[in-house]
Amino acid sequence: MEIYVYTPQGFETGGIELLHQLCSELNTYADINAYIWYRDMSKAYISDCYMKYGNIFKVTDLPPKGSVLIFPESVATQLHNKQYEGYTKVLFWESVYWYEYWIPKSQYLKFPDDVIHIAQSYYACEWLKRETNIDAIMVTDYLNDEYMNADLSKPRKRQILYNPKKGLDITTRIITQMPNEKFIPILDMTVSQVKALMEESMLYIDFGNHPGKDRIPREAAMCGCCVITNRKGSADNLIDVPIPSDYKFHECFMNLAISQMKFVLDNYNGCKYDFDDYREIIKNEKGWFKKDVEKLVSKLGVTE
Repeated sequence: MEIYVYTPQGFETGGIELLHQLCSELNTYADINAYIWYRDMSKAYISDCYMKYGNIFKVTDLPPKGSVLIFPESVATQLHNKQYEGYTKVLFWESVYWYEYWIPKSQYLKFPDDVIHIAQSYYACEWLKRETNIDAIMVTDYLNDEYMNADLSKPRKRQILYNPKKGLDITTRIITQMPNEKFIPILDMTVSQVKALMEESMLYIDFGNHPGKDRIPREAAMCGCCVITNRKGSADNLIDVPIPSDYKFHECFMNLAISQMKFVLDNYNGCKYDFDDYREIIKNEKGWFKKDVEKLVSKLGVTE
């Protein structure tokens, strides 16, 4: 069986890394040849961090008929293209951002019955069932190996990290109300630079929309940071973001979140142990990923 994993070109994101992880794991099955699929190599950007997965890249407008095509949800409209008739099609819901926040419910796509749906988060699975009556197979991801060896013993600075691409309006309000604290945006950094910054920091905050199971909160926790989130999207459940409820806040109670942030900074040496269970869960994600992919492979009719 040949499987082509369609990969957006010119970007370096956690979602694209997950596509590489999936392709690599599919290739562990004897009866499967899986490829990263690009349409135009001149526009392709292959980051060094993806090369470690050992995937083979194929550049073609259209793979051979009878192949399995895996599309990320960002190009879901292509499933209705007649040129893809004669293929087994898989739609990978790495997030539900475009559907949940940009597309009116009246315009939700009606997917062909033969499309197999997989989702990166429990939140996405639940959303698909609730909004479109689609039953998706959960295929979660796992962190870059570099974060598995983070040094939790390093001295900590009283500083708060945040992702300026997520929930910046809320974060800006918090920064204004905490003028004596040091806030550092995670922006334009390599993996090694982000890891080093997290290893010396006390706290990571994330007040974004959480349309999927975000990587940065997990990376921060593995580097020894405490983590505080809102309760939007996947952050509202204990499967995607299994941190203690004392560290999750509805945005109407930001004063409580600020109080907790100050408490963490004042009591980091005690609070850091509240995330021990979270770190153990993250360490096991690669094993769960393999089991998730096994379910997809079974759905495709492959046995090993």
